[in-house]
Amino acid sequence: MKKFIRIDFDNIGDIIEYQILIENYKEAQNVTTVIQNTLKNSINYIKSDFQDVEMLVIGADDILFVTKNINLQQVERLKEFYYQQSKFTVSIGVGNSINETMLNLRIAKVSGKNKVFGI
Repeated sequence: MKKFIRIDFDNIGDIIEYQILIENYKEAQNVTTVIQNTLKNSINYIKSDFQDVEMLVIGADDILFVTKNINLQQVERLKEFYYQQSKFTVSIGVGNSINETMLNLRIAKVSGKNKVFGI
């Protein structure tokens, strides 16, 4: 069965905005670069660890893709991969539809972040 997965970094907008507000542009750019590199590296990781992957959206700090035959351990490993790459946490929503996935991502975020919800 197809599953949609949305991965979104936690608080990245706030982190970058804070650095800009205190005029630490170099650190704001460093964070942005880390996020961009992590997203790029995660695409290869996802394609190698999940079956029949179709990337739907690759955003500024998030990815939405569809795959099949997933399990919680696989998604938890993906969450850990993001942390190892960036030292920032992510929240992940999983669902049978895009709407369900988006709702589950929201639940993961409001329930404390750095969580997987929907699997």
